[in-house]
Amino acid sequence: MHESSLPNRPTLTRRFRGAGRSGTVRAYYGVTKRPSESGFRLRAGWAGISAVGVGFPTIKCEVESDRPGYGSALG
Repeated sequence: MHESSLPNRPTLTRRFRGAGRSGTVRAYYGVTKRPSESGFRLRAGWAGISAVGVGFPTIKCEVESDRPGYGSALG
């Protein structure tokens, strides 16, 4: 995934609460623009296909937790 395929602002932001934890999830949705961004060329047999992955969805999520330290990092 390449950051240039994603918008600067989150496409969706949601608060969550459960199991004694709470926080925010930010999702960024875009479309893969270049074959080099898809990661498919790292797979055996896909390297020679020039347009593989172009047009595929690109999604990145960030989770921000209200818990400190490892509790935040590990969710």
